[in-house]
Amino acid sequence: MPKWKIRRLYEAEARGVYDNELIDDVGINLFCRCQDILTIHEARFGGQVRCQRCDRQGNQRHVQRQTKARDEVLTCEECGWSITWGQFMRSIRRKQLNPGGAVDVFHRFVDTYPRQSTPRDKLMAIDRLIHEFHYGLKKDPGRPVAVNLLVGKIAEVVAFLDELSGVADSPELARTHEEWKAKYDSTCWLEFLGSDTHRGRKSEQVDGP
Repeated sequence: MPKWKIRRLYEAEARGVYDNELIDDVGINLFCRCQDILTIHEARFGGQVRCQRCDRQGNQRHVQRQTKARDEVLTCEECGWSITWGQFMRSIRRKQLNPGGAVDVFHRFVDTYPRQSTPRDKLMAIDRLIHEFHYGLKKDPGRPVAVNLLVGKIAEVVAFLDELSGVADSPELARTHEEWKAKYDSTCWLEFLGSDTHRGRKSEQVDGP
C-alpha cells in the first residue's frame, strides 16, 4: 500500500471528512494483503498451499504439502496447476509476506474489518492495524507491522508513522499513536535505525502524486 493514500485518509480526517471511497480502497487492499500473509503462513507451517489458478477463478482450493523437500511437486487435483515447493518459496521472496510474530494481528484485522459498518469505524480499524507490532515469545513488541503493509524500507515506514501524529485530529487516533510510540521506544529499532529515520522522513515528503 503506498503511503500517500494513508496520508490522505488522515488529512481528510483532520478536516472532519471521512472519505468513504478512499477508506474502502485502503481497507480492502490491506484486507487482501493480510489474507495473502496468512495464506503464506498456512503454506509454510500448516502444509496447505492454495492453488493460484483456482484462486484467480474465484475458487479456493488447497494442495497438501507432504514433505519439506524443495523439489516436492505440488499439483492441484481440480485444475492441474503445478509448482514445486522451492518455486513457491522463491515466488514470495523479499515481498514482506512472512507474518513472523504478528499472526494474531493479521487474523484480527481479517476477522473484524468486514464487520465495520461506518467509514469512521473502518478508519479506526486501519489505524490500529498499521500501528501494531510483531511480538516475541514474551509478548514484547518487535518490528512494526506496517513494514509488511506499506511501501518503503523500515526507516521510511517508521518516519511516516511518526509523521502521521501531526496530521490526525481525533483523540482516538492520537491515543493509538501514543501507544505505538511508547512501544516503539522500548524496542531495539530506535537505536538500530538511528538517523535513518530522519532520512526516511525526508524521502516521505516527496512520496506520492
